[in-house]
Amino acid sequence: MEGPRACRKEEFKEALDLINHVFRITQGHEPTMGQEFPLLLSEDNLENMRVIAEDGKIVSIVNFYITTILIEGTPIKAASVGAVCTHEDYRGKGYSSLLLDDAEKEMKKKGVDVVLVSGDRSLYLRRGYCKAGWAIRFDVYPEELGEDIELVEFEDKYLIEMAKMYNKQTTRYYRSLFEFKNLLKGATTPWGNFTYKTYLVKRGDVLKGYVVLRIIHENPERGYVVEYGGDERTVLKSLKKMAVVHSLTHIRVPCTFNEKMVEVIKEENIPFEEINLLGTVKVLNFKQLMEKLVPYFSQYVEKEIIKNLKFVEDEGKYTIEFNGETLTLDGVEKLTKLVFGDKGFGIALDGVGPRLKEFFSRVFPLPFVWPGNLNFQ
Repeated sequence: MEGPRACRKEEFKEALDLINHVFRITQGHEPTMGQEFPLLLSEDNLENMRVIAEDGKIVSIVNFYITTILIEGTPIKAASVGAVCTHEDYRGKGYSSLLLDDAEKEMKKKGVDVVLVSGDRSLYLRRGYCKAGWAIRFDVYPEELGEDIELVEFEDKYLIEMAKMYNKQTTRYYRSLFEFKNLLKGATTPWGNFTYKTYLVKRGDVLKGYVVLRIIHENPERGYVVEYGGDERTVLKSLKKMAVVHSLTHIRVPCTFNEKMVEVIKEENIPFEEINLLGTVKVLNFKQLMEKLVPYFSQYVEKEIIKNLKFVEDEGKYTIEFNGETLTLDGVEKLTKLVFGDKGFGIALDGVGPRLKEFFSRVFPLPFVWPGNLNFQ
């Protein structure tokens, strides 16, 4: 066995072939993983493609991509983990576990605060990743509209306008234009029974929003919103029209609790279901994350309170102190649920002092992104 280590440039095609073999070819699909995940599975990201080689070939791999997430304008560093696999002839040796431990060490070296994983298998749960966060999903049904809503299929000339609408969100993944372009192209790569449409939404000749729509070709055919941006009410109406245009039974829409869309669907009396974020989440660097979030905290908490807060991590226990009031959490899962919530506030605060409890109620759960949008890697 050789590794864990970074994938070498001359091994990139071999690593991608392994990923395609496990996730696409053996499932009866075309080998499209490289096109679907152009930032995660890229020669520019080789250092974060961690591999184990045996018998002269790559047999196991864990990949992560580091990005910035803005929490109401406050930046934190997140890593998305994906395309984790081992060739079937080499399973049962603990290679994925070795690689994930190695990847976490690399992430810490690079200042990652939070890790997002697309899966929820025991490989992740054993290491403290958990279902967390507060989001909703709701369904939109086809409806003929008398209003002047026009659906315009995406062309490259609209990318800047899409980026402007996206960047109005205070809580979002930071994206360079290069990232936006490549993420959009990757996320709309057809595979299996999925095809995609990206629409700009106009109302009275004014560009009001955009929708990246997945069309699921099953019986019955239905839709799923990968990402939307712009005016929420117009977007909601446009989805009704898209369902008609594509003869879909319904279109499912996920969004986080902090998005304005939640207010809109409540006003429209649209039923919804509370859910966790997609996949699993883990706070990787507790003290560093809390320190980075001070500008966010400062929007809701007096400066004197923040100055007297202390954050301590010791042997798997996480303590938050304020002037003699203390909360100690046994395990990173509880910490993650405190920070990100769990379909609402994340943990019980029985016995916590009143001032510390007030602090938690003001700042947690964090407003957050939906990890399944274009940045899903």
